[in-house]
Amino acid sequence: MQTPDIGNVSLICKDGVTIEVPRDIAEKSRLIKNLLHDLGPVATPIPLPSVDSTILIEVFKWAFHHRFDPPPMTEEEMASAFRNGRSLRRLDDISSWDHDFCQVDQATLFNIIVVANYLDIPALLDLTTKSVATMITGKTPEQLRLTFNIPSDLAPDEEDSIQRDNQWIGN
Repeated sequence: MQTPDIGNVSLICKDGVTIEVPRDIAEKSRLIKNLLHDLGPVATPIPLPSVDSTILIEVFKWAFHHRFDPPPMTEEEMASAFRNGRSLRRLDDISSWDHDFCQVDQATLFNIIVVANYLDIPALLDLTTKSVATMITGKTPEQLRLTFNIPSDLAPDEEDSIQRDNQWIGN
């Protein structure tokens, strides 16, 4: 059996595509980092049965761009920052590169969120959920339904009745 290349990690996606990436890029994922730590060097691709290759490629584009970023804050560091009045969840602190990265169709963005959560990549999860939060901010319920293709669960006459009964709220 061949000795695996310690510098690269092979991952096999649910669609059968094998992706090889530098270990430091793969280890942006806490899941993969923990797997590699627990298993040691692996000669076969690590299966990712819940991840489509097209989304994983996008995730690794992001990881490659952020290759030299400092590690994310620990929960203790975040708690300390919060106690000291520092805001950690600003919606406007997204770099132009990250903003452009998130400018994908809704389905792709939501799939990136799911994969970032599955692979445990907090910084990417934070970025993509901030992107969704900016899509929501300042929208009416009707605009949200249109943006996210959410059908109204009320009949038109029920909606009209609620609007009439609650007209005073908007004034």
